Amino acid sequence: MTKELGYYVPALRGGKAFVPTDPGKVEGIETLISEVDKCSAALARLDTLITRLPDPYLLTENLIFMEAVTSSRIEGTKARFEDLFSTLPSSNMEDILEVKNCAEAFRQGETILSQARSIVEVAQELHKILMQNHLTVEGGELKKSQNYTLKQDGSVFAYTPPNYLEQTLAMFENFTMKEDELPELIRQAMSHWIFEQIHPFPDGNGRVGRLLIPLILKHKGYTDKPFALISEFVEKQKNDYIRQFERLHETGDWILWCRFFLSVMLLNADKNITRITNLEDLRIDYQKRVSDKAKNSQLHKIVQDLFAKPRFTRKELSTIYGLSPRGASIVVQELIARNMVRPVDAAISQRNVIFEAYEILKTVVS
Repeated sequence: MTKELGYYVPALRGGKAFVPTDPGKVEGIETLISEVDKCSAALARLDTLITRLPDPYLLTENLIFMEAVTSSRIEGTKARFEDLFSTLPSSNMEDILEVKNCAEAFRQGETILSQARSIVEVAQELHKILMQNHLTVEGGELKKSQNYTLKQDGSVFAYTPPNYLEQTLAMFENFTMKEDELPELIRQAMSHWIFEQIHPFPDGNGRVGRLLIPLILKHKGYTDKPFALISEFVEKQKNDYIRQFERLHETGDWILWCRFFLSVMLLNADKNITRITNLEDLRIDYQKRVSDKAKNSQLHKIVQDLFAKPRFTRKELSTIYGLSPRGASIVVQELIARNMVRPVDAAISQRNVIFEAYEILKTVVS
């Protein structure tokens, strides 16, 4: 074990547990400069694209939900993006609630950061939202017992023991928020690894750790918008993500870990640039499809809102827009006639048919 990573202490229930330390000066960072520059440029393009949108909320909600879906799926949930937009009962409602909590933590993150006294406090507030309605974990509370994980080789890894949390979280805070010659993306790559080795909560550490990355980069002024995300491509490369976490212990080579981190962040940024561009093109196309209607027609508002809620029932239309049942049916028929929505399953009772803006969903999840 190289001294830059940390050291082992007795775990609370036997064996050895890992305690990370401040990495100090890492050799070879200059070999990552081209990757840092590519990633920075992509994040800047994404920032600019979002800033120029006429109504960013409508489209960035999709990025928030995709981050929540994929970050939660890394931890084992099965909820899909399209599952989040229905009030009808579902067999995976528990997973859907977990994902919605993750999305809500993302939305509140910037406000939490602006009011918190420390990054550790931010992590605790995010954790409170993530763990809402959890049966066994108290949101925001640091762990009181030893936690473990099973490594890919079948051996057991013990995270930092509870009695070492105070010193390791202080180190994590100081390292994460420091500003010096170390490139900020490299700092956050290393910080993310450190946080996950500490694993300060009984559950939800991965989601909290991945939420902190875009929020901290925005807070420190590195990005204009909090969308320096990694979860979508981490989920696609989950085994490699875990292997890279473990490999750093074996090799002591920060460069390999940082290179992987930058690669998934770049892939995420490029994907979201394409996603936002295509969604904005589709939004403009949708406006053209209803251009024969008066500008003050409620249909224009409903079509716009499809980008934030691409699945709905007639009852939801009635409730949200104050329509009569007949009025909601007329709107649905208008949308179907313009090839904007279709029924998900017309075989269920007519009253509860779910309709979806299928082009929006395809654009987001493809």
